Amino acid sequence: MKQKLSENRGVAMKKYSKVIVFLTSLVLIVGFLLMSGNSAYASPNVGGVSMEPVARAEDTAVRHSFRYVLAEGEELRDAVVVRSTKDSAAVIMLFSSGYNFKDGKLIKLEYEPGDRQDPGYWVEFDEQEIPVSPHGSKTVGFTVRVPEYADVGEHTGVILVSEKKSASKNKGGMGLSIVMQVGAQIVVNVPGDVERSLVINSVTHSIDRSDNRALKFHFNASNGGNVTLRPRLDAVIRGLFGKVGEMKDVEMSPLLRESTGELMLPWNKRAPYIGRFVASFKFHLGEHTQYNRDGTTTLLPDETVEVTYVFWIIPGAEILYVVLLIIFLYLLRSLWLYLVISRRLRTKTKIYKVVKNDTLTGIAAKFGIDPRVLAKFNMMRWPYEVHPGDQLLIPIGRMERKEWKERSRTMLGDREIVGGILGHLFRWRGVHHITSKLMKQDTERLSDDMEILIAEKGDTITDVAEFAGIGLDELISLNNLRPPYRLRNGQELIVPKKKPRKKAKKTHKKRRGK
Repeated sequence: MKQKLSENRGVAMKKYSKVIVFLTSLVLIVGFLLMSGNSAYASPNVGGVSMEPVARAEDTAVRHSFRYVLAEGEELRDAVVVRSTKDSAAVIMLFSSGYNFKDGKLIKLEYEPGDRQDPGYWVEFDEQEIPVSPHGSKTVGFTVRVPEYADVGEHTGVILVSEKKSASKNKGGMGLSIVMQVGAQIVVNVPGDVERSLVINSVTHSIDRSDNRALKFHFNASNGGNVTLRPRLDAVIRGLFGKVGEMKDVEMSPLLRESTGELMLPWNKRAPYIGRFVASFKFHLGEHTQYNRDGTTTLLPDETVEVTYVFWIIPGAEILYVVLLIIFLYLLRSLWLYLVISRRLRTKTKIYKVVKNDTLTGIAAKFGIDPRVLAKFNMMRWPYEVHPGDQLLIPIGRMERKEWKERSRTMLGDREIVGGILGHLFRWRGVHHITSKLMKQDTERLSDDMEILIAEKGDTITDVAEFAGIGLDELISLNNLRPPYRLRNGQELIVPKKKPRKKAKKTHKKRRGK
């Protein structure tokens, strides 16, 4: 039983689908006839209603459409016959392309003056809901009033009729409402001399990255003529290596007369990533039929407007990412160099003066150091030659924390050393500048007329100065001492050699510099 119900339901659905296909095809055929503008457009009988223009005395043939020649501001009276072939009374809706027929109601479309050149907006009917008896007809008058803003030339619209119906429902509970419309063309020719003037004020471009880098060109254009312009555009883009792309016969948006508006051309390819490009645009105004006031017509030739636009495409976001990456890598490198310099400066060194027959390998062996480490520490280059009188820094271990703090204070007080460190980090000076400065300082500290005293617990700078036989200012200057001038146990101090030496109040350890 269930199987038989299912089969019956399937058969019913197939029949219903055929009905839908038939009705849809009928609607499409009627729509095609309405839009074609030929004689078949005249007065077909669809859905039991039809229409036709009223026969006039001056007509020499049957009219199938409404055609007029009217100047700006003129008006004309005419009439239309609506018919019903139905066996019952009907209400016929009469309207033009200036109206929208929805849910059994007529809605007049609102517009600003100059925005609509369709004569359907210029028609005013004496009556729009027309009751008609079975197989009856009725004549309805209307006025065509051409506005002052109407363009010169031909204007085409439609006058339509449709039966007023309400939606019905079938037994299955599915609602089906089909609105059948039939009509005839209305053509208004506004005579006069056609003036066409298109001026491209500016051209810009934009790239929509959210839409696969869609490239669009924007034109600020002015229409100084007395007709609406519907330009068609040819465009070619050339780059450094030749033609990038081309578009032909692209239909642009209409531009109303005596107005300025925006025209937009979406490019058929995505935007290039980078480069300088030259875009050549040619606007075609097309051939135009001019209706003269003496009843004749003149075919105006195509007119063109050419514009060249030079533009750059620079991937700002991509360049920003690259710049940020470079900055990050640069700062990373600077941090690494700072750590290298810091480790180098924290190394305790002694100065070795090269004598005759010395080699780098021999000096390294003398101090138990790898020759490559010694060469790298002294920023030497291949072939690592040394000459008598050269001074090399010999690494002898890392500084204690107190020693490093003392040396840090010394370096921070020397602008040349600080400048050398910063210069190396930012690549305007090499690290050898820092090494040379420190070596120079150490060399000056250990010159032949200087010696080193080692302070003991409780010593003051006054004690050391008296022991060395020099003034406090000289001792402070030689050792870069800073307030409060406290000495720690074991701190090395440079003092001039003095002969003969005077005995100090306290005994001090003395170490000769090499």
